[in-house]
Amino acid sequence: MNHFLTTTALAVSLCAAGLAHAQDSEAENELTAEQNAAEAQGVPAPAAAPSPAEELDTEDNPDAAEDAGEDDTEGDAPLPEPARPDAASDMVDPAATEAEDAMADDAGNAATESGSAMEDGASSDASGDDDGAGEGTAGDDMASDAAASEDMARDDAAGEEMAGEEMAGEDMAGQDAAAAGGDAEDGDAAGDDAEGEEAEGEDAATAPAMDDAARSTVTEIWEPVPETVDAPADAPPSDAVVLFDGSNLDAWESVEGGAAPWQVADGVMTVERQSGAIRTKESFCDVQMHIEWRAPEDIEGFEGQDRGNSGVFFQELYEVQVLDSSDNPTYANGQAASVYKQHIPLVNASRGPGEWQEYDIIFDAPEFSDEGDLEKPAYITVFHNGVVVQNHVELQGGTVWIGYPQYQAHGCAPIQLQDHDASVSYRNIWVRPM
Repeated sequence: MNHFLTTTALAVSLCAAGLAHAQDSEAENELTAEQNAAEAQGVPAPAAAPSPAEELDTEDNPDAAEDAGEDDTEGDAPLPEPARPDAASDMVDPAATEAEDAMADDAGNAATESGSAMEDGASSDASGDDDGAGEGTAGDDMASDAAASEDMARDDAAGEEMAGEEMAGEDMAGQDAAAAGGDAEDGDAAGDDAEGEEAEGEDAATAPAMDDAARSTVTEIWEPVPETVDAPADAPPSDAVVLFDGSNLDAWESVEGGAAPWQVADGVMTVERQSGAIRTKESFCDVQMHIEWRAPEDIEGFEGQDRGNSGVFFQELYEVQVLDSSDNPTYANGQAASVYKQHIPLVNASRGPGEWQEYDIIFDAPEFSDEGDLEKPAYITVFHNGVVVQNHVELQGGTVWIGYPQYQAHGCAPIQLQDHDASVSYRNIWVRPM
């Protein structure tokens, strides 16, 4: 497109140059004819009009204009009468005229050829006559050709724009076709999935349905089979370690060493006041324990921590308090079924003085590393007379009368019964190691 416009502009420039040259030639011919006529009649010949180039030079060069003014001033003086030319000079030189006409013809032909190249052989009517009519016609034709070329350029630009729009339309059509193809493929895939699901549904429908009994077997676990334990209503379980059955203290010893000094009578063992605590000869870790106890019926003169006080110590360190807490105010973390000075019982399930009471206790022993660091604390659960009063509570360490609890590394250890200077009795004591 840029090449086409450049060519058009060049053609227009050539046309304009040829037209100007033709007009100059015509003006010179007319001036020559007038001068000849004036000389023939004996009058002064008219002065030649300045050419456009001379006018441009005058405007651009003030000095030249001033010189021209001086010449005009000097021209005001009477001019000498020109000498009459001889008869030969009155005649126009045919050779000069033919040369000028040929130059005009060449300029017109050049312009015509340029216009013909731009407009596919448009013809020129310039004939090269002396009056320059052919050159004028050629200039008009070239101007028309230039206008036509501009129209053609605009038509080409419009055509290119339409072609671009058509290409864009084709691209959009291609995209729509691709999208339609993708939708068709998605539809086919969806259809295949639907057919697959339908086939699976048909298989499920034709497969025999599992009944409840069959489905229930999925979560059944048959092994390992638990060991059978006899649990009579009035005796220890068959896997229990019996610590006292009412006959002797063979399973016990004094914490000071030697035989246990407590009394045994009528299937009951009773604390020998101020004889000291006793402990099992066997050591235990995690255990389930059953123990029955009774505070003295005679409570006159005893109250608080002095009324039927004793205790059950697991591993000789962790105490569940034994105390007559029936209508006997004391600090709550020191009453019956408390984890002494650590955990208050959930409820007070105590019976009256002189009545037998039961503890069923689950004790999870603490665990320590080889370096003596605590890896797992102790936990304890207590049922008092069949009522849960401690529910898997965590122990902060050994239970102490003065100070705060803390752990010291140890292994399995004996169970201890406390002598707190009260005639507390025990019976039916057994444990099940876990």
